[in-house]
Amino acid sequence: MKNDVVAITVTFNRSEKLIRNVNSLLSQKGNNLEKIIIVDNNSSFTHKEAIYSIVRKHSRMIDLIELDENMGGAGGFYEGLKYAYTNYKVDWFWIMDDDTYPTEDCLNCLLEYRYLDNIGCLLPLIYGIDTKRYQLYHYKDVSKDFLTDLHYFRDITDINDVNEVRAGAFVGPLISRQAISENGFPDPGLFIYGDDFEYLYRLSINRKNYLIKKAIIHHEDIPKNSQGIKPEFWWKQYYKYRNKYLFISKYCKSRAKKVIYQSKLTIWLLLKIIKENLVNPNIRGNRYLVSKTIFQSIVDGIRGKRGKVIDPQKYLREVK
Repeated sequence: MKNDVVAITVTFNRSEKLIRNVNSLLSQKGNNLEKIIIVDNNSSFTHKEAIYSIVRKHSRMIDLIELDENMGGAGGFYEGLKYAYTNYKVDWFWIMDDDTYPTEDCLNCLLEYRYLDNIGCLLPLIYGIDTKRYQLYHYKDVSKDFLTDLHYFRDITDINDVNEVRAGAFVGPLISRQAISENGFPDPGLFIYGDDFEYLYRLSINRKNYLIKKAIIHHEDIPKNSQGIKPEFWWKQYYKYRNKYLFISKYCKSRAKKVIYQSKLTIWLLLKIIKENLVNPNIRGNRYLVSKTIFQSIVDGIRGKRGKVIDPQKYLREVK
């Protein structure tokens, strides 16, 4: 088997970012990149045309998967990685969002460490291009009750050349073929939020995930709002909390502890409904919608409801 790499990137209505992502992939030093798989989550006509343009321009290097509906990041990475794994007999699969731009030697730096012991994946160091700061919050474990994220690093000086971590984001992890054969593909039932953590956490149970300090990848930063989350983004919070229930249900081996941990999460979310209504000025006029969204995440999480439940476009039409 060759030591080549297939890259998978998922996009939805962000063709301008995708083009930059693809150009970054094509600019990688060395000749390890065999193919780029683009998964289009049913983008609008204008974005599709831009995607077709870059595919035609680099037809030898790019395969395009067009989904009939938006399956979220989780569904997109599931389809993309399954396609790549089935059709390309390579050792490594490099997955990333469309707003991710690896530096020219990023892949080479990751592959330098391909002989480490029992690799699940090799993760690059993520640099936020808007804040000009490293996004160290991506590298984390989870507390014993599954409710709190445990971060490994506070500052870049805390990071060694090679660091074993439990999980990270889908911002450039280089995943070994053996790890996929043992652990399968990302869970499409999560839709968005937590699908990357769940998958890399899954790999880490019987393998090791390594953060490689000198492998740098650029990533856009999430805009911050000091007044709280705006109502148009609360549909994402539904999946964030719903998926946390699903995570507890999957990885907590004790039935009694699972009930306790999910009960603690439920109490926390009910208190969050009260807090948001009292202190978040952004949700004025949408208090019922926000409260309903959080409550639905509780009910669906406890029931184990999976997949795409809240449609983003329908949700946005409800925002006042």
